[in-house]
Amino acid sequence: MLARHSLGSPSASHNVLLGIVLILLGACTTKDDQTTDDDATGASTAASTAASTETGEPTEGSAVACPDHASVDACCCFELIGTPPVGVSTVCAAEQAPLCPKVKFECDPSGLDTPEYPCVSAEDEAAVDCALKALAGVKPGSLHIEYIGNNNYWYRNVKYALQGDGTTYLVHSLAVDASEVFDPTGRFTLKAPAYFTDCLAQDIGARGDCLRSGVMGAASEVCLDEFDNQNI
Repeated sequence: MLARHSLGSPSASHNVLLGIVLILLGACTTKDDQTTDDDATGASTAASTAASTETGEPTEGSAVACPDHASVDACCCFELIGTPPVGVSTVCAAEQAPLCPKVKFECDPSGLDTPEYPCVSAEDEAAVDCALKALAGVKPGSLHIEYIGNNNYWYRNVKYALQGDGTTYLVHSLAVDASEVFDPTGRFTLKAPAYFTDCLAQDIGARGDCLRSGVMGAASEVCLDEFDNQNI
């Protein structure tokens, strides 16, 4: 009777071996075979990211590039587009709380090829004044000013990401014919509020100049160096 229940019996040996196999299988289970809360969270985040893309919110790329910045308030919010670069992408937010409608100027109707020729009209003058007041104010948010000249022979883009503390991140580019030059992208100090409020009383050309040249000196923090895109 004792021999029937000893380790040497077939039934007992089978049970012991089965137990050892189960233990080994449990020890050898890989991380990929397990479903964890982190995996579920990651899947949920990916699904949420994909859905948010349709609503104009930050995409998956922006979350990876600048995970702790929901608004444009750091250098990691800017990335070059392409290799060699052809533009600058803002990755922290698809649209950072625009403070005013986009401002669009029409410039140099005489046909001169210089981008410095005064702009003589704006698509919406109320938007021009709104942008000047925003630059004089303390609200964080974005502004986009576009200048088009000589029947689209040249155009200038100025994008402010106002920080609400007298500084702004600035993306500025000027395209003439088949080349577009991007100035250094970075953080700049805005001119004094009085500069912009004084501009409100000037003609449309002068107001256009005020919006184009709203910062003082060089960038205090350079995010992206100057580059020339000759592929437009």
